[in-house]
Amino acid sequence: MNTPFSASRGDSSAVGKNHRRRAVFTALTEVFQTTDRINALFRFCEDFCRVEPKFLVNRFLMRVEQKGLINERERQTLAKALYLALAKPYDALSRYPAQMVDEEPQEEVALNPAETTAFAALAQPSKPNRPPAPAIDAKAAHKVFQTVLAHMANRLYYSYGRRPARIGLALAGATAQSHAETHTLSMLIDWIDGDLEEDAIPDNLPLDEMRTALRVLYLASCNLSGRDSAAQALAQGMRLAGTLREGQVFSPKLLV
Repeated sequence: MNTPFSASRGDSSAVGKNHRRRAVFTALTEVFQTTDRINALFRFCEDFCRVEPKFLVNRFLMRVEQKGLINERERQTLAKALYLALAKPYDALSRYPAQMVDEEPQEEVALNPAETTAFAALAQPSKPNRPPAPAIDAKAAHKVFQTVLAHMANRLYYSYGRRPARIGLALAGATAQSHAETHTLSMLIDWIDGDLEEDAIPDNLPLDEMRTALRVLYLASCNLSGRDSAAQALAQGMRLAGTLREGQVFSPKLLV
């Protein structure tokens, strides 16, 4: 993913690349203290982006962990930091040292004002009070969550059209409407930008974050295709997930 609304900005790959670099550098400096480690992970990201058609946070972090550069706890912390950074306006992100990239610096273009405004109200994530989530089977929960989420997104594409930029704006509105945290919005946009692929969503999400993400997508669907259509898509997705082997271990009803 380049920026949360990269699809709405036309042919602006240089802008998206610089935004991604700033977001990555910002997140790394927030999570890690040593310059050597920040530089190593930043350069690993540069190598990753040379061979991957899109920058998807979870896919990138899976590769980093597989290489032994971070552990599971650091992966979870860095994921949230990256999602938050990618949702920030370009000018709010830290500049990365020019010597860290192997190319001539390109002109940095500011974000479109409409894009900046869409995220302005999300700068301070809210933290709604929730009762403690029950212990769950993480793998089963991930599969059930992915199934429900993907079914809802595909139904939205069918009824509203494959318009990721407009859907991204609806997700931003739904995030504010539900008082969800900014990283939830960024994660969902990352997933949509990744064509709903399973490895674009972290497989270690706590139950309350899965519930929040599903609620945001549901509200966005209500706003775009109507409440009846969204409710039908959610019900169908839950029934579909209930037929899976994983659905016998983790009930889809736990998501709502």
